[in-house]
Amino acid sequence: MSRPVTVCACALILAGMALGGLPPASVAAGDEGDPQPRQGGTLNLAIIWHMHQPLYRNQLTGDYDLPWVRDHGPEEYLDHPKILAQYPGVNVTFNLVPSLLRQIDDYAYNNAIDNHVKLARIDLATATQAERRQIAGEFIRLAPWHYTNVSGGRVMNPWYDTYPVWPRLNFLVNKVGAVGADGMTNQELQDLETIFFLHQVSIPYVEGDYNLAERNDTILQLMAKPGGTGFTQPDTETVLTIQREIMKQIVPAYGTVRATGQAEIITTPYYHPISPLLMMDTVPSDDGQHAIAKGAWENDTREQYRRGFQDYTTRFGAAPVGVWNSENAVSEAIVPPMVDTGFQWTVSDQGVLYKSNGSAGQVGRSVDNQTAAYTVTVNGRTANILFRDQDLSNKVSFGWGSRTTLEAVDDFVKKARSAIK
Repeated sequence: MSRPVTVCACALILAGMALGGLPPASVAAGDEGDPQPRQGGTLNLAIIWHMHQPLYRNQLTGDYDLPWVRDHGPEEYLDHPKILAQYPGVNVTFNLVPSLLRQIDDYAYNNAIDNHVKLARIDLATATQAERRQIAGEFIRLAPWHYTNVSGGRVMNPWYDTYPVWPRLNFLVNKVGAVGADGMTNQELQDLETIFFLHQVSIPYVEGDYNLAERNDTILQLMAKPGGTGFTQPDTETVLTIQREIMKQIVPAYGTVRATGQAEIITTPYYHPISPLLMMDTVPSDDGQHAIAKGAWENDTREQYRRGFQDYTTRFGAAPVGVWNSENAVSEAIVPPMVDTGFQWTVSDQGVLYKSNGSAGQVGRSVDNQTAAYTVTVNGRTANILFRDQDLSNKVSFGWGSRTTLEAVDDFVKKARSAIK
């Protein structure tokens, strides 16, 4: 493994929303020296947002067993490019996994149905006790900030006092916790259903904060309903319909920031396989006694890269340059199929870096080594590879969500600055 000649001599790689990783494999050694200490006190920061959902579609029924793409689509997945566009001086990279995009399309254009939609369409007047309990249990699956005003001296939901649905949601969640579904009236369960779907919609988007033309008065009127109560089944269906319309704007929003040069969009092997496992002759077992001898599945690996590449090209009208290998798993064997497909760079985890070999042997632990860009060459194919900062990335993905914005940003800046001292 060698360090390439680049304008950006070093960069702290922040890969957010990462999903863990496989035991790291080594990457190929190169013929150049390991990275030299950088000069000066400036640190380049590369931010890579990993947007991934596995395929939840039940191939037998055609419906979705889990609702998470629709749950996050009209809010977080849309907010990311919309927020970025408001800061034209900021550049990031988005990894959009094909299995996520396929499901977004299915909801937006094919009226996809998931388990939560099915529950919401049960007639509460004739619902069984088991159905009522399932409805109540599923529709309180919320992060506390959605239905809490102030906690520990900090504001949780900034719109809590603006829209009556949030205090109503607070009451309903607490009542379910106190008396269970058996103590809930039909109206309370109906309110819970409708507000649950309302909370999945981006408030800045429907308020027109990103673009006044996007303002949705229907959603705003529902959120402003006096007392946050009196919702009906048609109200629930209205919210679901608007969610689907909003989801039609997700991919174009990413296309916009890509076209302006603010964001690079990268992809992943199509069905999110662990490519190094596909390329291994034998898959080891944890106990060392149940290894699976299967032979390398090179054709499958190449097809996964090809489909991911083609899906991207079809959507964005140009070829992708980078690829996020599933779970940040890399190995020497995946480099030829990855490069032959047309990909030029990838990213992995710093844990992989420190188990990799450079020209002088195993890469040592240092900020200089971690923040360098490397090349890896296998059988005449060369790719660039970066390694994410594990601590910072995992705090973004799993840690700072429970902190105030100022606390999280302050901690982030301190940790980033410590890397250049």
